[in-house]
Amino acid sequence: MGEIKSTIELAMERTRGLVPTREERAELARKEEGSRVRALVRRCLDHKGSVHELQRQIRDLDAEQPGVSWRALACRECAAVLTPGRHASLVLDMLEGIGCAGSDELRRIVRELAQREEAARAAAGAKALESLAKAGISGTSVVPNVEPDAEWQKKRETLREAFARERDRIVGTWTA
Repeated sequence: MGEIKSTIELAMERTRGLVPTREERAELARKEEGSRVRALVRRCLDHKGSVHELQRQIRDLDAEQPGVSWRALACRECAAVLTPGRHASLVLDMLEGIGCAGSDELRRIVRELAQREEAARAAAGAKALESLAKAGISGTSVVPNVEPDAEWQKKRETLREAFARERDRIVGTWTA
């Protein structure tokens, strides 16, 4: 006849293979660290915290867990959300405030992209005005809408891809 087992013995048998390995625990810790930093950055982007609060929180995390490079994680997270547009200035201020190397270079490429996009938008607008004038539509109140223009969209996408490559190149030089 079978042996009678206690509840603890039965539970131990069922959970034997469920204990995470050292590598799995390290991976879980990295994910948790990333999500903590992501939340801090998101909080700042949502205007629920300031750049100064982000600096202080990163310093506090560095003091709590010196084995983790919180500043490097925050720098990479900020760089990952850096895109041209409405948050660019705030993200650049965050990068500068945290003390990320290369924030000046990132600021330069954001500015260059804005100039290139504006020049391309103006060229697309001039082309649209020209085609409207040929169709008999002209005047000082005519403002072309370049957004639906496929050529403009392709040019903007090309510029933004080049920006992302350059941003990733800069971030790739950072050490963790």
